[in-house]
Amino acid sequence: MPDTSFNTTPTAIEALNADNGGRPRERTRGSKIDLQDFMERNYRCDMSMTEFARASGRSLSTFKRDFKNMSELSPERWLTDRRLRASYDLLARGLRVSDVCFDVGFKNVSHFSAIFKKKFGCTPGEVRKANRC
Repeated sequence: MPDTSFNTTPTAIEALNADNGGRPRERTRGSKIDLQDFMERNYRCDMSMTEFARASGRSLSTFKRDFKNMSELSPERWLTDRRLRASYDLLARGLRVSDVCFDVGFKNVSHFSAIFKKKFGCTPGEVRKANRC
């Protein structure tokens, strides 16, 4: 079941510590965590791909290579798609567009609205009002 607690967006530090009860992880050299699980739990975080890689115990090149085994999308496109899917569900529940935009990890409402419309064929506001498009 996907995480539906969208009240706050975690910071990069919280994401780094999220899989260890909030305590800093002690990782041995070369220790990697499950990439798919990590990305699902942290897609709302405001982190660069380098930070996502480091937080998952990988170099950027290893992160991208491992990600290719997980998804046919690039990490950047996967992240955008995951955020858009989460935003659709929240908007369908009637949450405000600006709140949803920032809660799922986007930084700009107009950019969010444009890519949302491109993916779903309707605006975030239309989904919010009609609970579907």
